[in-house]
Order: sequence, then structure tokens, then C-alpha cells
Amino acid sequence: MLQAVDVNLTRDDKAVLTEVNVALNCNEVVALVGPNGAGKSSLFNVISGELLSSGQVFIEQLLRDSWSPPELAQRLAILPQSSQLNFPFSAFEVVNIGRMNKTTSHLENERVISQVMSWADIQDKAQNIYTHLSGGEKQRVQLARIFAQIWEKPSQGGRYLLLDEPTAALDLYHQHQLLNLLKELAQQQIGSLVVLHDLNLAARYADRVVVLDHGKVVAQGASNEVFTQSLLKSVFSLECEIITHPTAGYPVILC
Repeated sequence: MLQAVDVNLTRDDKAVLTEVNVALNCNEVVALVGPNGAGKSSLFNVISGELLSSGQVFIEQLLRDSWSPPELAQRLAILPQSSQLNFPFSAFEVVNIGRMNKTTSHLENERVISQVMSWADIQDKAQNIYTHLSGGEKQRVQLARIFAQIWEKPSQGGRYLLLDEPTAALDLYHQHQLLNLLKELAQQQIGSLVVLHDLNLAARYADRVVVLDHGKVVAQGASNEVFTQSLLKSVFSLECEIITHPTAGYPVILC
């Protein structure tokens, strides 16, 4: 399990996060949602180690910082909102960054890279220069990179992905393809914490939804429990109708 416990964060004497507690099991997809400024990216950066805060982050009941860098990299991979890379690397070479410090053979690394690029539907761009790719193609290359990083299953415990708005640059097909893939990876003990703006994507694919507002967790649970008309109005200032998908049973938000 990945846990953020009693996280508090203050910037310029303003509370950004207040007593936030979030947990991610290795067999689930958890969506983190909330309006702009709710603290989603701040919480993401605390969990990933980019921001210091009070509170603690645990991976498999051990403090995140107690893991050695190789052990941590085997268990936790991070996709930030933007990944700046201006060198003329091929897409294959960018994905290969996820294989750095691995003890596997060159042939095995090539096999892994081929597989994860196929997962991300970017295998046909393997030899293209990364900086020449579209925004969505770059995002899929970065997704393949983090998949390559956590390919090997650790001797014990699960693996975890942190993804901050991973669907932002993707077209509709690849948005759904990615979230379907995260659901499949959860069956292999790879849990995902995903920051999403699209509430309907969260409702459809997340096993649990965590709602942040003004730096506090105001609701969490299954999407059909969390997404109510009163919550959408109070948190998102939306007057919406919520219906149940006729065959799959998840809530659909109509605004």
C-alpha cells in the first residue's frame, strides 16, 4: 500500500493542504479530482517527493525515504504534468531512460521497451525524434518510459504509478486506452493514483475517487457514492444531472 498520512502544506502563510490522508492499494486505480487550486498537484508532489511537508508518506508500511533509490524506483514511477526534454533522442531512447540502472541484458531491455511501447500505442514512432512528436505522442512515450521503469515485479509488495493529468494531451481514443490499461495493470498488482479533470473518466475507470477542495479531502469512495448533485454543486459549482450507465452501472454526469 502507498499512503499519505496527515499531510499538511503551507505556502506564503496560506494552507495548501490540511490533514490530508490518502491510500492507494496496489490492485486499484484511484482518481484524485477537484477544482483548480484544490491542492491536487501539491498533494501529488508531496507523495512523489518533490515537495516537503509535514506528515508522512509510506510505501509498504515503510517511510518512502527509507527505501534506497533503486528500491524506490522499482516500486514507484511518476508522470508529472509536463516532461521537458529538448535533446534529439529517439522515442526508443526516451523510453530506455526507464531502464537505467537495471541489471538486465540489452536484449531483455529491448524486449521490455518493445512491449511497453506497444502498451502505449507508440511502437510505430520508436525511431522518431522525440522533439518532433506531437504533444499526445510525447505523452505516450513518457507513459511507456514509466511502465518500463517498474516492469520487474519486486520480491514483495506492489508497484505504484503516480500520474498527474495523464489524459490532458491525449485524444479520446488514447484517453480510454490508457485508463483501460491502468485497470489491467491493477490486476498485476500495479496501483495507479491519477489526477483527472474529467469527472466522467474518473467515474468510469476509478475504483475509488478522492475529492479535494481547498486543500482538504471532502469525499472519497466509489464514484456512485462520491458523485452526488450536492457535492458537484458545493465543490465544482455545477448544476448537473447524474444518471446511471444502462449497462455498466457507473454514474454519468450530465451538465
